[in-house]
Formats: sequence, C-alpha cells, structure tokens
Amino acid sequence: MIKGEQLKTLAEDRLNEAKLLYRNGYNQGAYYIAGYAVEFALKALICKRLGVEVFVGGPGMSEVTRALQTHHLPTLLVFAVLFTDLQKEKDTDESLFKDWSKVAEWSEQRRYEPLSCSKQTVISFINASEHVMQWIFKHYSTR
Repeated sequence: MIKGEQLKTLAEDRLNEAKLLYRNGYNQGAYYIAGYAVEFALKALICKRLGVEVFVGGPGMSEVTRALQTHHLPTLLVFAVLFTDLQKEKDTDESLFKDWSKVAEWSEQRRYEPLSCSKQTVISFINASEHVMQWIFKHYSTR
C-alpha cells in the first residue's frame, strides 16, 4: 500500500514531469500531469491527517477508500480540511485563490480530450499547480 509520504513524493515527481513535458513541447501531457500532481498532494495530506494509507482495505474502510479514489480536486480540498483555510486566504493571498480557481477546473477526463491550448495557458496552469501545491504542503507539516 502506498503511504501519504510516498504520495507526497509522487506529487512532486508529477510536477517535475509536467515541467519536463512542457519544455519539450508536450503541452497536453504537461497540463494533464500537472493536475495529477495537485491531486496527489491533496491525497497525501488527507492520508496524513487521517492516518491511513491511500487504498487501505479492511472492515469499515471501504467508504474511506472510495472517497480517496475521486479525482475531483474541490472534493479532495474539502476532505483535506482545507476549504475553510482557502476561504480565509482569499483576503490575504488573492493569487492563491486565483490559482486554485484555475487548478480546480482540471479533470482526469483531460486524458481523453485533445487539448489545443497555448504554451502560455499550459505554463500558467503548471505555475498555478505549483503555487497550490506549495500551499498544500505548508499544511502538511502542521496539525
């Protein structure tokens, strides 16, 4: 079973892979992978806070497992107990809220969609993802 700390490392790896794909002209892949980086960062925090592994089985855990299998970033934000924190950040860090709004639109369904977006759109999404991940990881070391 993968543990939260491993998932945190995978999140960082996915972000680096997205940057590499972008630098080599693979915009669709870069966009797609950057979204997964944020997903993994949120799941790492959820696992740490709950004290569970990602896809843990056993009695009474099937609902937790099912919840952790979602790719919906706004849902994961709530499960990570970050929704209220993000609302508070609106007043002090407007750029974080804007970046979250951009990242929250990501969907794993992008893998099936041809994505014709500019390099600027992709690098903007990668940068937004990185900013959001830094904020998530700031919470990883607290509580």
